[in-house]
Amino acid sequence: MNIMFVTLQGYTFSQHNPSDKSEGKKYQQAYNNNFILPVFYHLRSFYKKVGKYYDKYKWFPCEYGWKNQDPQKIVNTILKSKIDVLCLSMFIWNWKIQIEISRLIKEKNH
Repeated sequence: MNIMFVTLQGYTFSQHNPSDKSEGKKYQQAYNNNFILPVFYHLRSFYKKVGKYYDKYKWFPCEYGWKNQDPQKIVNTILKSKIDVLCLSMFIWNWKIQIEISRLIKEKNH
């Protein structure tokens, strides 16, 4: 089973939708270069410690940023990896684009 985590940096959403004046823009500069998703490491470590079938799972490296890319390019990259479980970070600055990514993936898998 292939598992991938995707987190989008704060400025990715505003570049996807530059007309949006949401609260997310306030958080952009703080996370532009240093955003890390610790839940990926926590879940992987936890499952390695207590899970029965750790060796049967392939944990892809966590994907950070994908700045300046549109959702379709991100979806194409994900689909090429043949992911079974996709985990998307959801924050105030990226929830719309994450929903769009999940919608596109669902369309392509049905």
